Amino acid sequence: MHLRFVVCIGACALLGCGRKPAGDATANFEGPPVPVAHQALALTTGDYCRIVAQPGLAHWDRDVITTCPGAGASNEATGCRVAELGGATPRAVDVPAVRVALRADGHTLVVLHTNGALTWRDTSGRETPIAAWASEPSVSPDGVRVAFVTLGEGVTAPRDGHFVPGTATRIVVHDLRDGRERVIADDTSASTPWVVPNSDDVVYVSSRSGLASIWRGNGEYEIQVTNIGVEAGDQGVLPTFGRHAVWVSDARRLVFEASAPSNSVWSYDVSRATVESMGPGEWPQIGANGTVLAAKSRSGDVSCAISYRSADH
Repeated sequence: MHLRFVVCIGACALLGCGRKPAGDATANFEGPPVPVAHQALALTTGDYCRIVAQPGLAHWDRDVITTCPGAGASNEATGCRVAELGGATPRAVDVPAVRVALRADGHTLVVLHTNGALTWRDTSGRETPIAAWASEPSVSPDGVRVAFVTLGEGVTAPRDGHFVPGTATRIVVHDLRDGRERVIADDTSASTPWVVPNSDDVVYVSSRSGLASIWRGNGEYEIQVTNIGVEAGDQGVLPTFGRHAVWVSDARRLVFEASAPSNSVWSYDVSRATVESMGPGEWPQIGANGTVLAAKSRSGDVSCAISYRSADH
């Protein structure tokens, strides 16, 4: 494994990348242009560092950020805010009782509310139910499928949205075009699903083998990808991904912030079924010219970012 990184340094005064006032997720922010729904933003280092410094940043999906000021990075808090990045000033989106907002096709949103309800929100603000209770949603790169953890068959959604540990759960993919759903895994230990681009497959994390590992399946098959035959404490244990991840431009590799060790960035190649270290950092996103940007700090100035060269550039 080759660890390659370049520290990007620039003149913060020229780029205007100072920290915004606490509690205001959008003040004085000049964001990048709005992308096509299924594309990640090709961020400059300055853009990236301004976004990652937003107070209470809880989630970042393409051109949509969710911030929970005063609650750190916890998206379990109430009072979170949604903003769409683009143009001279980002546009605040009035979404009530929001926990996480994600970009879907046609500039629509997928919204996870504080009561656990998952909905699809159109441009007029009208919301269509997807699941009565869900967690850890992600939208496919094509913007039309949502993968999420939900309750097992016959399990009633909690009224207050609070999940009871040990409750049966499963991973499901919901198609926004026709409402069809597909069960990927009936696995209470499964979490953080990501739809593989140009595929019906989903990659996710499961500890059913006794150790948190990456798995892949599509409802017809399931295979363990990493840590096969490995036990906790063994050499060669590979990390798993969480909510901070992004598909790189070749659409076959998921770059992610490792769950452990913390503050490190890894790459999972779905074609070769390999996981490799890229180096230190957090909050990976796509930079200009196909690079991967990761934060070594949350300072807000352009020295916050590490730039990794993507394998296809």
